[in-house]
Amino acid sequence: MTYLTLKTVHQLLVAMSVSFWMLRLHWQRRNTLQTKGAWPRRLAPMIDTLLLGSGLWLIHLTNFTPFNSHWLTAKLVLLICYILLGAMALNYGRPRHRVAYCSAGIICVLLMILLARFKPAL
Repeated sequence: MTYLTLKTVHQLLVAMSVSFWMLRLHWQRRNTLQTKGAWPRRLAPMIDTLLLGSGLWLIHLTNFTPFNSHWLTAKLVLLICYILLGAMALNYGRPRHRVAYCSAGIICVLLMILLARFKPAL
């Protein structure tokens, strides 16, 4: 698979993952997430696993590593924050704090996109 094809697949998976996360948050706010059955809980990890795989493959193809590219280190830290904030927004956070967790998660996603787009020297 060529670099451009893999990059496009990775970007599509990012869009799918974030869109599906936002949809699950919407369903939760309307109290309809539990009525959707188990498929939302099963689909999200599948998309995220493919996303992780494509990201690792991109690291392999480009020879960018967290040790030689500080923007990638920052992006991985933001990814961990996004995962934790997403879990708090969907499952573990208090209902009155979930909007704040969601907003912080969206900020993490936007920062990751900016880091990937511009690759600044940090």
